[in-house]
Amino acid sequence: MKRFWILLIPCSIFARVFLISDMNFNSRSSGLRSSDFALVSQYADPLSNPAFLALKSKMYFSSTYFNHFEDINSGSLSLTWPDLVVNGASTAFSLSALDYGSFSDIETGFEYNPYDVMLTVSQGLMYRNILFGANLKYVYSSITSQYNSGGFIADVGSLYRFYDGKMALGAGLFDIGFQTDKYYESSEEIDSHIRTGVSYQLEKLPLKMCFQYDYYFSELSRYAIGLELDAKKNLTVRAGYDFNGTEKEIGTNDKIEKFGGLSLGTSILIDAFGFDFSYIINGELDAEFCATLDIQISEILK
Repeated sequence: MKRFWILLIPCSIFARVFLISDMNFNSRSSGLRSSDFALVSQYADPLSNPAFLALKSKMYFSSTYFNHFEDINSGSLSLTWPDLVVNGASTAFSLSALDYGSFSDIETGFEYNPYDVMLTVSQGLMYRNILFGANLKYVYSSITSQYNSGGFIADVGSLYRFYDGKMALGAGLFDIGFQTDKYYESSEEIDSHIRTGVSYQLEKLPLKMCFQYDYYFSELSRYAIGLELDAKKNLTVRAGYDFNGTEKEIGTNDKIEKFGGLSLGTSILIDAFGFDFSYIINGELDAEFCATLDIQISEILK
């Protein structure tokens, strides 16, 4: 029983094994409440949709810190390199980590620190005006030195832009994978899902709207919307809403519960640097904070 309980620690917090593969490591995306699957930005987010890498871009480095519930934290480092494999498209390499905090065994007093680590290689490609992209991930999950597991996971995304690039439709299949070894002889299924989205940029206002629907094969699906306003040349503000936010209500009827599912964010561009911040409201659960730094390496090396 004790072994079974230790095994369930990461899953009890985030609901399933290898969740790091489905996590958001970009502050712009979290500010839109992960509704940006079809919304192109200056800095591509391959973990949201690797098809973004099919667009011509500059070489840039990205670093993200995410503060979740209690003492659970995550972060990511990534490098995007244009024309490395395919001319006119980019390749991205990223290292992500999720720290679940510290736990103590009540009977023995032994402390352990569960964590996940993920290595990702992403590639974009354009074919007949349709953007395609793929992520190949290796995930390692450790609960204790005795309980750990690894796995390979792949994502495939696509994006089609029309109406002079003002509108886009996206679709993809995410988290297709398998475990290479089990948690103490216990295997877990990786939860694959279909990801779809649409975005539209208004003609007379610097406002973008986006919608995303994720269909999970083994659990409830999720859908979210987002708005992004270019307030000034170097300043963007955004907001998003996850309609599953009502599931975080626990019946206290406090005002904060009414805002569960809402997220707010902003981006500030200064020369070769981009600063993104987001604040995610989870009702009575702890709010989350995310910050991302983007650096255009090509601009600095000029």
